Formats: sequence, C-alpha cells, structure tokens
Amino acid sequence: MFSPLTPIDWKRRAVKYYPHKVAVIDEEKKFTYKEFGQRTDQLSKALYSSGIEKGDHIAVMLPNTHYMLECFYGICQMGAVMVPLNYRLAAEDLEYIIKHSDSKMLIVDEEFTAPVEKIITKLSLEKIIIVPFEGYETTLPGIDYENFILHANDDGLPEVKIEENQLLTINYTSGTTSKPKGVMLTHRGNYMNAANFIYHLGVKHDDVYLHTLPMFHANGWGGVWSVTATGGTHVCLRKVDPPLILKLFARHNITLLC
Repeated sequence: MFSPLTPIDWKRRAVKYYPHKVAVIDEEKKFTYKEFGQRTDQLSKALYSSGIEKGDHIAVMLPNTHYMLECFYGICQMGAVMVPLNYRLAAEDLEYIIKHSDSKMLIVDEEFTAPVEKIITKLSLEKIIIVPFEGYETTLPGIDYENFILHANDDGLPEVKIEENQLLTINYTSGTTSKPKGVMLTHRGNYMNAANFIYHLGVKHDDVYLHTLPMFHANGWGGVWSVTATGGTHVCLRKVDPPLILKLFARHNITLLC
C-alpha cells in the first residue's frame, strides 16, 4: 500500500494520541492538541467557504504566534499552498512576491500591515484576513481572523486527496542579489526535512520547543512540523527578546530551541 508522505498526518496523529496535552503556548494562551486541531480545522472550513480550493495560494505574514502555526496546518491540510512572507522586507519586495506567487488571499498581523497599505491598490487579492495586535490600527479592508474562523460552516472538512509531490509551501528568498526567488516545497519534501530535524536533534514527546527561529524561514527549518510529530509543546515567541527568553526558559522548562 502506498501512503503519501505529508506532515499534515502528524497533526492528526498528535490529536489522536495527545488530545489533552498542551500543544501550543502563546503568552497567556494555551491550547491542547485537541483544541489546536479544532482551530486549524475551523480555519480550513472558513477558507473553503471563502472559495479557496486545492492548489490555491495564500500569502501569510505573521510573527511566531499560534496563528502562524494554525496557518501551516489549516491551509495545507486542504491542499492549498501557503506562501510565508518575511515581514522584514520592503513594500516593493512584498508586492513582487504576492504577485509572483499568484496568492489569492493574505493573512497578516496588524503590526505588519503598514507596508501592505502602501501597495494594496496594486494587488489583486480576493480577501485579507487580519490578526489584531494591540497598539496598531490598519486601514486595510480586512476581516478579523477570529471572526473569520468563528463563522465557518459546521460541515466536516472538505475531502482532499493529498499527493506527496504536490506543493505545500512556496518560500521566497530575500532578494539580496536579484528579485526574490520562490522555492517550491512539496509535502514529501517538508516531511523528510522535518524527519531529519527530529532525528538529528533527537526531538522527543516531552520536549518543550521555543520558536526563536522565524517560522517563515524555511518553515522554521521543519520545526513547525517536527514538534507536532513527536507530540511536543510549541512555545511561541513573537519577537526575539533575550530577557523574555530567559523568563520563558524558567516558566515553561524549555528543552529545545534553534
């Protein structure tokens, strides 16, 4: 029997075998694997209700938060393609990437909406989903993320046949020598990369992993998948802040980071 290799299976496994274990810690928020699974499924349903289908591309510009983790699973498990954006790029580079990737939708943190506001009239996005962030207010015509997933239909997940060699993400270079180049990564490629992450670093089910490495960077080097694969705990870090990192080590007994 041929079973396609996809990191999406690891989320289903974690929900099955570790439903009540803490999957994600993001500041004061905590989600078990069951709750995390439900949130990613809600995102998938909301995207499907919005017309997103297998093969469609969705740009995502978020820091290392639970929303970013949810996007990796919620977008990719329905066969759509996630395009993680480097939020440190200039507006012109973001415009190029969003256009070049044929992204139909953008999910963006409110803190990083300023460069998008500069280029919004040049983009052909069908919808913008905004993750609110205190202290920032955007003029983008977007929908609040929580409201977006809250009002998803109650039907089951759309049935999508995943092929291991189909696209999972398109990750762009930063354009230091020319225009940014989109690296097309498959389900199988992400699975093997994450498996290498697990084997090389010896990731275990009781590990508590701190996301110091940007999730947009090569999909966190596979960390977004491998910690879930082992049933470990993701600890989110919005911004690299050394004093905060030391506090998180003490508070959550961090065992692993990049």
